[in-house]
Formats: sequence, structure tokens, C-alpha cells
Amino acid sequence: MNFSKLTNCRKETHKMMMAVLLSSIFCFLFQQKNNHLIA
Repeated sequence: MNFSKLTNCRKETHKMMMAVLLSSIFCFLFQQKNNHLIA
């Protein structure tokens, strides 16, 4: 069956989404910190 492959794919997609989310949050926080330092 292809089921295990599908679950694995979904896991990988979830990991990627979490990584993207985390990086965007870090980027946002970094920008906020820079804006605070400038202001």
C-alpha cells in the first residue's frame, strides 16, 4: 500500500511548514529588534 509513503510525505511537509513558520517568526522578531534599536 502507498499509505505509509503518504504519511511520511505529510510528516515531511509538516516539518517544512514548521521550519518556514519558525524562520519567519525569527525574521519578524529580528526586524522588530532592529526597529527598536533604530527608534
